[in-house]
Amino acid sequence: MMTGSVKQIAAVARIALLGLPSRARMSSATVLSIALATLVLLGFLAMASGFRATIAGTGSDQSAIILADGSASEFNSAIDTARLARLDNAPGIAAGKNGPLLSAESFATISAVEDGGGESSVTLRGMGPQGLAVRPLAHLAGGRMFTPGRNELVVGSALAGRYRDLKPGGSVRLAGMAWRVVGVFEAGGSAMESEVWADRKLVSQFFGSSAAVQSVRARLSDPSALAALKQYLAADTSLKLVARSERDYFAAQARNMGKLILFVGWPLGIAMAVGALAGALNTMFTSVSTRSTEIATLRILGFRGPSIFVSTMAEAVLLVLLGSGLGVALAGLFLQGRSASTIGGNLTQVMFKFDLTANDITQAVTLALIVGVLGGAVPAWRAARRPLGSAA
Repeated sequence: MMTGSVKQIAAVARIALLGLPSRARMSSATVLSIALATLVLLGFLAMASGFRATIAGTGSDQSAIILADGSASEFNSAIDTARLARLDNAPGIAAGKNGPLLSAESFATISAVEDGGGESSVTLRGMGPQGLAVRPLAHLAGGRMFTPGRNELVVGSALAGRYRDLKPGGSVRLAGMAWRVVGVFEAGGSAMESEVWADRKLVSQFFGSSAAVQSVRARLSDPSALAALKQYLAADTSLKLVARSERDYFAAQARNMGKLILFVGWPLGIAMAVGALAGALNTMFTSVSTRSTEIATLRILGFRGPSIFVSTMAEAVLLVLLGSGLGVALAGLFLQGRSASTIGGNLTQVMFKFDLTANDITQAVTLALIVGVLGGAVPAWRAARRPLGSAA
């Protein structure tokens, strides 16, 4: 009995699929609408994955970031200079030639001209002389570090290749003065490469407040030393400071921004999927209508309703698989590895690359299959229940 049903389903499905060329226009429209919906959703998913990978890869367990208590990011943190000096004796901080490896830092937003002529905002980070030493991931890729007290800049490699005024040896006007680019740094493809570095005292003087900084970077003597630093800050309640490993800090920033991207991407993807669903329903109803004689004849020949239902569903699922496969192929061809930029936690641009993961593809194809099942179920049910005498 089961074997007979399977043979019926296979036979009817074969007839339905062989008839697709006669319905090429409607079928192609469904495939293309599914492909477009899949491509758009994959674009947002790959954007979120790439951004998360870039931000999450920024931090190191060997460095800590110290913020004002209650601050979720550097953007809303402020540490007055009176508290900075008290960090020199904090435990767990590695020692350098010139004392503890600490870097008091502030940042500002500046406008830079892209090679194509447009302007966008980038982060200008002011740091102390130990700024490079407290960042294990970063190293100079060309030129030299800025000289304290001079209007000099060191530019992240992600910016140096994109902005006209931020190329090595170039000059840009900031705060009414000329600043010269004297070096380029790399940081393993992380979000640090989307920053411009300069002397912290000058950045505070011309772009912020000399009385406070946003954060303090500390190079830990070893990753386990973070616990001692946290305990020291918690014990002195007058400091009102908290410490986190760089890795944990940037992982939290990545999660927050990733959620924001998906908050926009999923509703748009679902909206387009609904449009594709309407197209799929139209295609399948048209298919059932044009095959009315064929379906009625099959019923007369003894083919059961379930066989016709499954075969009609198979047609819908095949169209969806073709569409989603096309969408995945287009995403891999035009999106994977492409450079892009988006707003980071400090409201400036962060350079990253689209990263199309297996999980992203699974989510997009699953949504497409749901569209296929919903788009095929009602027409398939109607075809299966078509009366024997309905042949045209």
